[in-house]
Amino acid sequence: MIVSSLGPSDCPLFQRSGIIAHMAIAAADNWKTWKKNAGLVGREKESRLALAVLQAQRHLLLEGPVGVGKTFLAHCLARYLGRSLYRVDGDERYSEQKLTGWFDPPMTLKVGYVQDAFRQGPLVAAMKEGGILFINELNRMPESVQNVLLPALDERLIDIPHLGQLRAQGPFQVIATQNPHEFVATSHLSEALKDRFEWVALDYQSREEEIRIVQGQTGVADERLICGAVDLARATRTDARVRRGASVRAAISIVDIASALGGVDHLEEAARVALPTRIQLREEHQDSTGDLIQELAGSEKKTAEHSAQDHRSPPSTQTHPPLTLNEIEEVTAGTGLAAGGGSSSSQTESVAWRVACRYHQIRRQVPNHRRRKLLRQLAVRGVLEKARAILGAAKRRARLVSQTYREGDAGELDEVVGDAEALQL
Repeated sequence: MIVSSLGPSDCPLFQRSGIIAHMAIAAADNWKTWKKNAGLVGREKESRLALAVLQAQRHLLLEGPVGVGKTFLAHCLARYLGRSLYRVDGDERYSEQKLTGWFDPPMTLKVGYVQDAFRQGPLVAAMKEGGILFINELNRMPESVQNVLLPALDERLIDIPHLGQLRAQGPFQVIATQNPHEFVATSHLSEALKDRFEWVALDYQSREEEIRIVQGQTGVADERLICGAVDLARATRTDARVRRGASVRAAISIVDIASALGGVDHLEEAARVALPTRIQLREEHQDSTGDLIQELAGSEKKTAEHSAQDHRSPPSTQTHPPLTLNEIEEVTAGTGLAAGGGSSSSQTESVAWRVACRYHQIRRQVPNHRRRKLLRQLAVRGVLEKARAILGAAKRRARLVSQTYREGDAGELDEVVGDAEALQL
Protein backbone atom coordinates (compact mmCIF):
# COMPACT_ATOMS: atom_id res chain seq x y z
CA MET A 1 0.00 0.00 0.00
CA ILE A 2 1.37 3.39 -1.01
CA VAL A 3 0.54 6.34 1.22
CA SER A 4 1.09 9.71 -0.43
CA SER A 5 1.67 12.94 1.44
CA LEU A 6 -0.97 15.49 0.50
CA GLY A 7 -0.93 19.15 1.43
CA PRO A 8 -4.12 21.14 2.13
CA SER A 9 -4.22 22.48 -1.43
CA ASP A 10 -4.18 18.91 -2.78
CA CYS A 11 -7.07 17.72 -0.65
CA PRO A 12 -10.40 17.66 -2.58
CA LEU A 13 -12.39 18.16 0.62
CA PHE A 14 -10.28 21.18 1.56
CA GLN A 15 -10.68 22.61 -1.94
CA ARG A 16 -14.44 22.07 -1.82
CA SER A 17 -14.80 23.76 1.57
CA GLY A 18 -12.78 26.72 0.31
CA ILE A 19 -14.98 27.06 -2.75
CA ILE A 20 -18.10 26.90 -0.60
CA ALA A 21 -16.69 29.59 1.71
CA HIS A 22 -15.93 31.91 -1.22
CA MET A 23 -19.40 31.27 -2.67
CA ALA A 24 -21.01 32.03 0.70
CA ILE A 25 -19.10 35.34 1.02
CA ALA A 26 -20.06 36.38 -2.52
CA ALA A 27 -23.69 35.39 -1.92
CA ALA A 28 -23.79 37.38 1.33
CA ASP A 29 -22.52 40.52 -0.45
CA ASN A 30 -25.03 40.07 -3.26
CA TRP A 31 -27.80 39.50 -0.74
CA LYS A 32 -27.16 42.84 0.98
CA THR A 33 -27.63 44.68 -2.30
CA TRP A 34 -30.60 42.56 -3.37
CA LYS A 35 -32.30 42.92 0.03
CA LYS A 36 -32.11 46.70 -0.17
CA ASN A 37 -33.60 46.74 -3.67
CA ALA A 38 -36.37 44.34 -2.61
CA GLY A 39 -37.51 46.73 0.13
CA LEU A 40 -36.55 44.52 3.08
CA VAL A 41 -35.77 47.02 5.86
CA GLY A 42 -33.28 46.01 8.53
CA ARG A 43 -33.17 42.34 9.51
CA GLU A 44 -29.44 42.13 8.73
CA LYS A 45 -28.66 39.41 11.27
CA GLU A 46 -31.88 37.42 10.83
CA SER A 47 -31.76 37.45 7.03
CA ARG A 48 -28.08 36.48 7.01
CA LEU A 49 -28.77 33.47 9.25
CA ALA A 50 -31.86 32.43 7.29
CA LEU A 51 -29.98 32.61 4.00
CA ALA A 52 -27.14 30.53 5.45
CA VAL A 53 -29.62 27.85 6.57
CA LEU A 54 -31.06 27.54 3.05
CA GLN A 55 -27.63 27.58 1.41
CA ALA A 56 -26.65 24.73 3.73
CA GLN A 57 -29.64 22.76 2.34
CA ARG A 58 -31.42 22.73 5.69
CA HIS A 59 -35.06 23.43 6.53
CA LEU A 60 -35.94 26.78 8.12
CA LEU A 61 -38.40 27.64 10.91
CA LEU A 62 -39.12 31.37 11.42
CA GLU A 63 -40.77 32.27 14.72
CA GLY A 64 -42.16 35.63 15.74
CA PRO A 65 -45.31 37.62 16.56
CA VAL A 66 -47.91 38.48 13.95
CA GLY A 67 -46.85 41.23 11.55
CA VAL A 68 -43.06 41.14 11.96
CA GLY A 69 -42.42 40.15 8.32
CA LYS A 70 -41.91 36.38 8.48
CA THR A 71 -43.80 35.76 5.23
CA PHE A 72 -42.15 38.67 3.44
CA LEU A 73 -38.69 37.42 4.44
CA ALA A 74 -39.53 33.91 3.17
CA HIS A 75 -40.67 35.28 -0.21
CA CYS A 76 -37.54 37.46 -0.47
CA LEU A 77 -35.27 34.49 0.23
CA ALA A 78 -37.04 32.32 -2.37
CA ARG A 79 -36.87 35.02 -5.04
CA TYR A 80 -33.20 35.70 -4.31
CA LEU A 81 -32.33 32.00 -4.65
CA GLY A 82 -34.46 31.68 -7.80
CA ARG A 83 -36.62 28.96 -6.27
CA SER A 84 -40.30 28.20 -6.80
CA LEU A 85 -42.41 28.76 -3.67
CA TYR A 86 -45.48 26.65 -2.88
CA ARG A 87 -47.52 28.24 -0.11
CA VAL A 88 -49.70 26.55 2.49
CA ASP A 89 -51.67 28.48 5.14
CA GLY A 90 -52.06 26.36 8.23
CA ASP A 91 -55.26 26.01 10.23
CA GLU A 92 -56.87 23.33 12.38
CA ARG A 93 -59.02 22.07 9.47
CA TYR A 94 -56.17 21.45 7.07
CA SER A 95 -55.95 17.76 6.08
CA GLU A 96 -53.24 15.38 4.94
CA GLN A 97 -54.93 15.07 1.54
CA LYS A 98 -54.74 18.85 0.95
CA LEU A 99 -51.01 18.76 1.69
CA THR A 100 -50.00 15.72 -0.38
CA GLY A 101 -52.80 15.40 -2.94
CA TRP A 102 -55.95 13.39 -3.71
CA PHE A 103 -57.58 11.32 -6.41
CA ASP A 104 -60.29 13.06 -8.41
CA PRO A 105 -63.47 10.99 -7.79
CA PRO A 106 -65.03 11.18 -11.31
CA MET A 107 -61.71 10.49 -12.99
CA THR A 108 -60.91 7.67 -10.59
CA LEU A 109 -64.27 5.97 -11.37
CA LYS A 110 -63.45 6.20 -15.05
CA VAL A 111 -59.77 5.17 -15.19
CA GLY A 112 -58.96 3.94 -11.68
CA TYR A 113 -56.19 4.94 -9.26
CA VAL A 114 -53.66 6.08 -11.81
CA GLN A 115 -51.33 9.06 -12.12
CA ASP A 116 -53.72 10.95 -14.40
CA ALA A 117 -56.44 10.85 -11.75
CA PHE A 118 -54.14 12.18 -9.02
CA ARG A 119 -54.33 15.87 -8.11
CA GLN A 120 -51.05 16.78 -6.47
CA GLY A 121 -50.93 18.97 -3.39
CA PRO A 122 -48.30 21.61 -2.60
CA LEU A 123 -45.98 19.15 -0.85
CA VAL A 124 -45.84 16.81 -3.85
CA ALA A 125 -45.49 19.73 -6.27
CA ALA A 126 -42.56 21.18 -4.32
CA MET A 127 -40.85 17.78 -4.09
CA LYS A 128 -41.22 17.11 -7.82
CA GLU A 129 -39.91 20.54 -8.82
CA GLY A 130 -37.18 20.80 -6.19
CA GLY A 131 -38.84 23.96 -4.90
CA ILE A 132 -39.57 25.44 -1.49
CA LEU A 133 -42.69 24.45 0.45
CA PHE A 134 -43.69 27.49 2.50
CA ILE A 135 -45.98 26.64 5.44
CA ASN A 136 -47.45 29.72 7.07
CA GLU A 137 -48.31 29.15 10.76
CA LEU A 138 -47.19 25.53 10.97
CA ASN A 139 -48.15 25.27 14.63
CA ARG A 140 -51.83 25.81 13.75
CA MET A 141 -51.94 22.60 11.73
CA PRO A 142 -53.30 19.33 13.19
CA GLU A 143 -50.67 16.92 14.48
CA SER A 144 -51.62 14.34 11.83
CA VAL A 145 -50.70 16.81 9.08
CA GLN A 146 -47.45 17.71 10.81
CA ASN A 147 -46.53 14.01 10.89
CA VAL A 148 -46.85 13.77 7.10
CA LEU A 149 -43.91 16.16 6.84
CA LEU A 150 -41.49 13.99 8.84
CA PRO A 151 -40.37 11.57 6.07
CA ALA A 152 -40.26 14.44 3.54
CA LEU A 153 -38.00 16.48 5.82
CA ASP A 154 -35.86 13.59 6.99
CA GLU A 155 -35.62 11.17 4.08
CA ARG A 156 -36.90 13.39 1.25
CA LEU A 157 -39.65 10.94 0.35
CA ILE A 158 -43.35 10.29 0.96
CA ASP A 159 -45.72 7.39 0.27
CA ILE A 160 -48.68 8.08 -2.01
CA PRO A 161 -51.41 5.43 -1.79
CA HIS A 162 -51.80 3.42 -5.03
CA LEU A 163 -48.86 5.23 -6.63
CA GLY A 164 -45.99 4.27 -4.34
CA GLN A 165 -43.06 6.34 -3.07
CA LEU A 166 -42.14 9.79 -4.33
CA ARG A 167 -38.57 11.00 -3.78
CA ALA A 168 -37.80 14.71 -3.81
CA GLN A 169 -35.93 16.11 -6.79
CA GLY A 170 -33.24 18.75 -6.56
CA PRO A 171 -32.87 21.08 -3.57
CA PHE A 172 -36.32 20.54 -2.03
CA GLN A 173 -36.67 22.49 1.23
CA VAL A 174 -39.30 23.66 3.67
CA ILE A 175 -39.65 27.14 5.16
CA ALA A 176 -42.22 27.25 7.96
CA THR A 177 -43.38 30.03 10.24
CA GLN A 178 -44.97 29.88 13.65
CA ASN A 179 -46.33 32.35 16.16
CA PRO A 180 -45.23 32.19 19.80
CA HIS A 181 -47.13 29.65 21.91
CA GLU A 182 -49.06 32.30 23.83
CA PHE A 183 -50.98 33.28 20.68
CA VAL A 184 -54.54 32.01 20.26
CA ALA A 185 -55.14 28.79 18.25
CA THR A 186 -51.52 27.66 18.31
CA SER A 187 -50.17 24.30 19.46
CA HIS A 188 -46.75 22.90 20.26
CA LEU A 189 -44.75 21.23 17.52
CA SER A 190 -43.58 17.72 18.28
CA GLU A 191 -39.96 17.26 19.29
CA ALA A 192 -39.41 15.04 16.26
CA LEU A 193 -40.64 17.73 13.88
CA LYS A 194 -38.67 20.55 15.54
CA ASP A 195 -35.54 18.42 15.30
CA ARG A 196 -35.74 18.66 11.50
CA PHE A 197 -35.74 22.47 11.44
CA GLU A 198 -33.20 25.24 12.06
CA TRP A 199 -34.75 28.05 14.11
CA VAL A 200 -34.47 31.82 13.47
CA ALA A 201 -36.42 34.26 15.68
CA LEU A 202 -37.89 37.54 14.42
CA ASP A 203 -38.96 40.18 16.94
CA TYR A 204 -40.40 43.67 16.53
CA GLN A 205 -37.99 46.02 14.81
CA SER A 206 -36.58 49.32 16.04
CA ARG A 207 -38.58 52.53 15.88
CA GLU A 208 -36.37 53.93 13.14
CA GLU A 209 -36.80 50.82 10.99
CA GLU A 210 -40.55 50.76 11.50
CA ILE A 211 -40.76 54.40 10.41
CA ARG A 212 -38.89 53.49 7.23
CA ILE A 213 -41.21 50.53 6.64
CA VAL A 214 -44.33 52.68 6.99
CA GLN A 215 -42.87 55.35 4.71
CA GLY A 216 -42.07 52.75 2.07
CA GLN A 217 -45.40 50.96 2.27
CA THR A 218 -47.65 54.03 2.32
CA GLY A 219 -45.74 56.59 0.29
CA VAL A 220 -47.01 59.27 2.71
CA ALA A 221 -44.72 62.26 3.27
CA ASP A 222 -46.28 63.58 6.51
CA GLU A 223 -43.67 62.63 9.12
CA ARG A 224 -45.86 63.76 12.02
CA LEU A 225 -48.52 61.27 10.94
CA ILE A 226 -46.03 58.46 10.34
CA CYS A 227 -44.20 58.97 13.65
CA GLY A 228 -47.49 59.26 15.52
CA ALA A 229 -48.85 56.03 14.02
CA VAL A 230 -45.62 54.11 14.68
CA ASP A 231 -45.37 55.36 18.27
CA LEU A 232 -49.02 54.51 18.87
CA ALA A 233 -48.56 50.94 17.63
CA ARG A 234 -45.40 50.54 19.71
CA ALA A 235 -47.16 51.92 22.81
CA THR A 236 -49.67 49.05 22.70
CA ARG A 237 -46.82 46.56 23.14
CA THR A 238 -45.71 47.99 26.47
CA ASP A 239 -49.05 48.97 28.02
CA ALA A 240 -49.90 46.82 31.04
CA ARG A 241 -53.52 46.50 29.95
CA VAL A 242 -52.60 44.89 26.63
CA ARG A 243 -51.82 41.20 26.36
CA ARG A 244 -50.81 41.30 22.68
CA GLY A 245 -49.82 44.58 21.06
CA ALA A 246 -50.03 45.78 17.48
CA SER A 247 -47.35 45.32 14.83
CA VAL A 248 -46.10 47.76 12.23
CA ARG A 249 -48.94 46.51 10.04
CA ALA A 250 -51.32 48.47 12.29
CA ALA A 251 -49.22 51.62 11.86
CA ILE A 252 -49.43 51.22 8.07
CA SER A 253 -53.23 50.96 8.26
CA ILE A 254 -53.49 53.97 10.59
CA VAL A 255 -51.44 56.11 8.20
CA ASP A 256 -53.45 54.99 5.15
CA ILE A 257 -56.81 55.60 6.84
CA ALA A 258 -55.80 58.91 8.44
CA SER A 259 -54.48 60.12 5.07
CA ALA A 260 -57.79 59.25 3.44
CA LEU A 261 -59.62 61.16 6.19
CA GLY A 262 -57.44 64.26 5.87
CA GLY A 263 -54.15 63.83 7.71
CA VAL A 264 -52.57 63.77 11.16
CA ASP A 265 -55.56 65.43 12.84
CA HIS A 266 -57.48 62.18 12.22
CA LEU A 267 -54.88 59.94 13.89
CA GLU A 268 -57.15 58.89 16.75
CA GLU A 269 -60.12 58.33 14.45
CA ALA A 270 -58.02 56.08 12.22
CA ALA A 271 -56.63 54.21 15.25
CA ARG A 272 -60.15 53.40 16.45
CA VAL A 273 -60.68 51.56 13.17
CA ALA A 274 -57.25 49.92 12.78
CA LEU A 275 -56.34 48.81 16.31
CA PRO A 276 -59.29 46.83 17.75
CA THR A 277 -58.65 43.85 15.42
CA ARG A 278 -54.90 43.92 16.03
CA ILE A 279 -54.58 44.07 19.82
CA GLN A 280 -55.75 41.76 22.57
CA LEU A 281 -56.51 43.20 25.98
CA ARG A 282 -56.19 41.33 29.24
CA GLU A 283 -59.43 39.87 30.59
CA GLU A 284 -59.94 42.53 33.24
CA HIS A 285 -59.73 45.29 30.59
CA GLN A 286 -61.81 43.74 27.80
CA ASP A 287 -64.38 46.55 27.84
CA SER A 288 -61.92 49.44 27.72
CA THR A 289 -60.58 49.23 24.16
CA GLY A 290 -61.98 52.62 23.19
CA ASP A 291 -60.63 54.34 26.29
CA LEU A 292 -57.20 52.77 25.76
CA ILE A 293 -56.99 53.94 22.15
CA GLN A 294 -58.16 57.43 23.07
CA GLU A 295 -55.57 57.69 25.83
CA LEU A 296 -52.68 56.37 23.75
CA ALA A 297 -53.63 58.32 20.62
CA GLY A 298 -53.94 61.56 22.59
CA SER A 299 -50.54 61.05 24.15
CA GLU A 300 -48.84 60.22 20.87
CA LYS A 301 -50.49 63.10 19.04
CA LYS A 302 -48.89 65.57 21.48
CA THR A 303 -45.40 64.20 20.86
CA ALA A 304 -45.73 63.41 17.14
CA GLU A 305 -44.67 66.85 15.96
CA HIS A 306 -41.53 66.87 18.11
CA SER A 307 -40.49 63.31 17.30
CA ALA A 308 -41.03 63.80 13.57
CA GLN A 309 -38.62 66.74 13.37
CA ASP A 310 -35.67 64.39 12.89
CA HIS A 311 -36.62 61.31 14.93
CA ARG A 312 -35.44 62.64 18.32
CA SER A 313 -33.04 65.33 17.05
CA PRO A 314 -31.76 68.20 19.27
CA PRO A 315 -34.52 70.78 19.90
CA SER A 316 -34.29 74.01 17.96
CA THR A 317 -35.01 77.45 19.41
CA GLN A 318 -35.31 78.97 15.95
CA THR A 319 -37.10 77.72 12.87
CA HIS A 320 -34.82 77.23 9.86
CA PRO A 321 -35.97 76.14 6.39
CA PRO A 322 -34.89 72.61 5.40
CA LEU A 323 -31.73 72.29 3.33
CA THR A 324 -32.25 71.87 -0.39
CA LEU A 325 -30.48 69.14 -2.36
CA ASN A 326 -28.15 71.77 -3.84
CA GLU A 327 -27.24 73.06 -0.37
CA ILE A 328 -26.59 69.50 0.85
CA GLU A 329 -24.33 68.94 -2.15
CA GLU A 330 -22.43 72.16 -1.43
CA VAL A 331 -22.08 71.33 2.27
CA THR A 332 -20.84 67.78 1.77
CA ALA A 333 -18.54 68.73 -1.12
CA GLY A 334 -16.69 71.13 1.17
CA THR A 335 -17.69 74.18 -0.88
CA GLY A 336 -20.06 77.09 -0.50
CA LEU A 337 -21.24 77.96 3.00
CA ALA A 338 -19.60 74.97 4.67
CA ALA A 339 -16.07 75.79 3.59
CA GLY A 340 -16.36 79.51 3.96
CA GLY A 341 -16.60 80.35 0.26
CA GLY A 342 -16.89 84.04 1.02
CA SER A 343 -19.95 83.51 3.22
CA SER A 344 -20.41 85.29 6.51
CA SER A 345 -19.88 83.56 9.85
CA SER A 346 -23.58 83.84 10.69
CA GLN A 347 -24.49 82.10 7.44
CA THR A 348 -22.08 79.25 8.20
CA GLU A 349 -23.49 78.85 11.72
CA SER A 350 -27.03 78.86 10.34
CA VAL A 351 -26.22 76.02 7.93
CA ALA A 352 -24.38 74.08 10.65
CA TRP A 353 -27.38 74.26 12.99
CA ARG A 354 -29.78 73.28 10.20
CA VAL A 355 -27.58 70.28 9.51
CA ALA A 356 -27.61 69.37 13.22
CA CYS A 357 -31.41 69.61 13.47
CA ARG A 358 -31.94 67.32 10.49
CA TYR A 359 -28.78 65.24 10.64
CA HIS A 360 -30.47 61.79 10.49
CA GLN A 361 -32.56 62.83 7.50
CA ILE A 362 -29.74 64.49 5.57
CA ARG A 363 -27.16 61.73 6.11
CA ARG A 364 -29.38 59.23 4.28
CA GLN A 365 -29.05 61.42 1.16
CA VAL A 366 -25.24 61.35 1.32
CA PRO A 367 -23.85 57.96 0.23
CA ASN A 368 -20.15 58.96 0.30
CA HIS A 369 -18.41 57.97 3.56
CA ARG A 370 -16.02 60.95 3.64
CA ARG A 371 -18.84 63.38 3.05
CA ARG A 372 -20.89 61.78 5.82
CA LYS A 373 -17.93 62.28 8.17
CA LEU A 374 -17.72 65.93 7.13
CA LEU A 375 -21.46 66.29 7.65
CA ARG A 376 -21.14 64.91 11.18
CA GLN A 377 -18.40 67.41 12.01
CA LEU A 378 -20.55 70.25 10.72
CA ALA A 379 -23.48 69.05 12.87
CA VAL A 380 -21.24 68.99 15.96
CA ARG A 381 -20.12 72.52 15.18
CA GLY A 382 -23.75 73.62 14.91
CA VAL A 383 -24.62 72.13 18.32
CA LEU A 384 -21.64 73.77 20.01
CA GLU A 385 -22.38 77.16 18.47
CA LYS A 386 -26.04 76.90 19.52
CA ALA A 387 -25.02 75.94 23.07
CA ARG A 388 -22.70 78.93 23.22
CA ALA A 389 -25.49 81.23 22.00
CA ILE A 390 -27.95 79.90 24.62
CA LEU A 391 -25.60 79.71 27.61
CA GLY A 392 -23.66 82.89 26.98
CA ALA A 393 -19.93 83.53 27.11
CA ALA A 394 -17.75 80.67 28.23
CA LYS A 395 -15.39 80.83 31.19
CA ARG A 396 -12.49 80.28 28.84
CA ARG A 397 -12.32 80.38 25.11
CA ALA A 398 -13.11 77.14 23.29
CA ARG A 399 -10.81 76.46 20.35
CA LEU A 400 -12.13 75.78 16.87
CA VAL A 401 -9.39 74.28 14.75
CA SER A 402 -10.26 74.42 11.03
CA GLN A 403 -8.54 73.11 7.95
CA THR A 404 -9.65 72.82 4.36
CA TYR A 405 -11.06 69.43 3.42
CA ARG A 406 -9.58 67.85 0.29
CA GLU A 407 -10.80 64.66 -1.37
CA GLY A 408 -8.44 61.85 -0.46
CA ASP A 409 -6.92 63.79 2.43
CA ALA A 410 -7.06 62.48 5.97
CA GLY A 411 -8.10 65.88 7.26
CA GLU A 412 -11.62 67.15 7.85
CA LEU A 413 -13.31 70.46 7.25
CA ASP A 414 -13.86 71.19 10.93
CA GLU A 415 -12.23 69.49 13.90
CA VAL A 416 -14.05 70.80 16.94
CA VAL A 417 -11.87 70.90 20.04
CA GLY A 418 -13.70 71.90 23.20
CA ASP A 419 -15.16 70.45 26.37
CA ALA A 420 -18.23 70.72 28.58
CA GLU A 421 -16.44 72.96 31.08
CA ALA A 422 -15.58 75.49 28.39
CA LEU A 423 -19.25 75.74 27.43
CA GLN A 424 -20.49 75.82 31.07
CA LEU A 425 -22.39 72.53 30.54
